[in-house]
Amino acid sequence: MLIFLAIQNRQLSVHAGSELQKTYGLMGQTIDRKLVTPHFIPQARAGNYVQRVSLLIDRIEEWISSIAQQQAAVRTQEIKQIATTIVASREKLYADIQLQIKYHPASGYNLTTQQLRAKQAYDKLALVAGQIDHNPTQAQQTSANTLDELRQVSMNQFNARRQLDRAEEYALEIARQIDQHRAAGLAVIPA
Repeated sequence: MLIFLAIQNRQLSVHAGSELQKTYGLMGQTIDRKLVTPHFIPQARAGNYVQRVSLLIDRIEEWISSIAQQQAAVRTQEIKQIATTIVASREKLYADIQLQIKYHPASGYNLTTQQLRAKQAYDKLALVAGQIDHNPTQAQQTSANTLDELRQVSMNQFNARRQLDRAEEYALEIARQIDQHRAAGLAVIPA
């Protein structure tokens, strides 16, 4: 921010950099209307230039601080919403995992590790739900990471089930071939 004051010419020029213009709306007309006219001109006419420039700087800082707080509040709400959505989706994903385990028991494949990972991730997301209001940024990051863990558990279970289905198909094909060989009178010797 550049402030030029020509006391003898009774002129003031305030120039905001491009970042201040873009981020905080400090453009020519806004600066004149909201800051210079109410906070500088009335007392400057009486010759109180130093006090008025000081007050003008204070008002500019207050303006920037106010806008920054508003932007932070909006961003905090956005982060809270994202974290809340992620935490809410844990219910469905965890229920899906439990359903996969219940209706597709993997014979010979121990799903206990997957169940434990799913439960730990689910519990972690429950803790995150309590942190959303206190530390939304951390809650968003933790919830996103934990949701990824739940998705990985789900993917692991899907892959395990797919491998078991393939093994079952292979075993059925072997049994079919054995039956065909026996029906043809060929000897079948276990390997």
